[in-house]
Amino acid sequence: MIWTDEKLGAKSPGERYQLYVNARSMDSDDARALVTMIEESGLPYSLDRSLRTPDPISTKVAEIAYSAEATKAMEEAIRNELPPMAALDPMLIQALGDDYGPHNSSTTFAGRISAERMMQRGYQKVGRKQKLPADCRAKTAEVMVKRSEATE
Repeated sequence: MIWTDEKLGAKSPGERYQLYVNARSMDSDDARALVTMIEESGLPYSLDRSLRTPDPISTKVAEIAYSAEATKAMEEAIRNELPPMAALDPMLIQALGDDYGPHNSSTTFAGRISAERMMQRGYQKVGRKQKLPADCRAKTAEVMVKRSEATE
């Protein structure tokens, strides 16, 4: 089948999700083109249920969280006494649109991934959460500090 923007737009987010999963499992130019088309369409392609890793949304969240740009932004947030999610959340909103949010627990997954990434970079949780800025979809996130600061 030849996919067009109109045909893709006529599908529900769940149907687009299934198309995406099926296309990612195939090794053909047409399948890769469909994956790219779905990712770049701006249309939601997730289910309204908790993410199951690996799936397209959790994979994208992890890719973004582990990017150099996000890592730098999260470290800057920590230096400004904000949770790393204060920097990551807006990036995920921009990249994933309606596919990122509490409806599929991607905000919870992103919080875990951001903390994991920062622990790998020498930060640790301080044992409390902080409310995030109003423009974030996640509501609260772990406060973190550089390991050497936690012992002082």
